[in-house]
Amino acid sequence: MACRFKGALANLKGLYLDENQIGDVGLQALAEACRAKGALANVTVLDLRENKIGDAGITALADAVFKGALVNLKELYLYANQIGSVGLYALAQACDRGLANLTILIFVVLLCHCVPPYGVALALLLVLSSVPCLQPALEVHVP
Repeated sequence: MACRFKGALANLKGLYLDENQIGDVGLQALAEACRAKGALANVTVLDLRENKIGDAGITALADAVFKGALVNLKELYLYANQIGSVGLYALAQACDRGLANLTILIFVVLLCHCVPPYGVALALLLVLSSVPCLQPALEVHVP
């Protein structure tokens, strides 16, 4: 991926990957590429909605953030993915250490009979409490 090189895409402000079905593998590749110092340094908006991303993908992104990627990120859109409590917990840890500028997190919690919602809800609360300036936009849907 081109942004593996130091300072790659340094002027990019928004990265809109919504509805591309990149899944965990795609987000892991993006996270690996973003670890290069200065790569995507000015991105303020990252739209990852509707991509079939699960815990493995969001954990990889959280690790990249923890190591200094996406320091200027202000808006993160994650709804309509498959992120569970493990991924949200990793995101909470990353928020606590590397997403000080994050002000908008949009994550839709889908509560259904097949998924125990309590772990996801608790992990989401950890994310929200990790970033003092975060103004979350949350939707809870109960079928």
